[in-house]
Amino acid sequence: ANTLLSGLGFESGGLAAAHAVHNGLTALPQSHHFMHGEKVNFGTLTQFALEDRTTREFNEFVSFCMSVGLPTTFADLDLGTVGKEELEAVAKAATAPGETIHNMPFAVTPEMVVDAMVAADSYARAYQQAPRVRRADAAPEPLGVRRPAGARPADRGRAAAAPARGRDQPGRPGRARRNAHDTREAH
Repeated sequence: ANTLLSGLGFESGGLAAAHAVHNGLTALPQSHHFMHGEKVNFGTLTQFALEDRTTREFNEFVSFCMSVGLPTTFADLDLGTVGKEELEAVAKAATAPGETIHNMPFAVTPEMVVDAMVAADSYARAYQQAPRVRRADAAPEPLGVRRPAGARPADRGRAAAAPARGRDQPGRPGRARRNAHDTREAH
């Protein structure tokens, strides 16, 4: 599964935030015994949060990861007791000059990475604990992650008439704050 996900991620240009988060996670000694692909897997969830992916995409990915035993939460990576300072160290390393996270179609700050990692962990925990039959299109309740006021999803090739998805929709995965100078958001 790790090799498959690594290959698919590489071939589809998924080198941006996912691999940068892996690199950031190496700053934490408790993550050293995990394989590269396991840390990139959590980085992929983090990238999903940065990109404001749909609930369905989160659910499909988390469901698949759980079915093959890939980590989706801090606890799965032995980081269940990680503190804010440690997350900030990961985020700082992930956003260092030259990191692949700068290939994202918008500017990414360390604060955004911390927010996205926390959102990814929260979402995956909610999904794992949801007391229902898992379906890819069903969201876990409650999610508890909301978009900051005024934040909008990035334009990822959607038609101009497409409605913007918002955090006010129940069960939506989280979205990290955008840099105030980011002008590439959909209008």
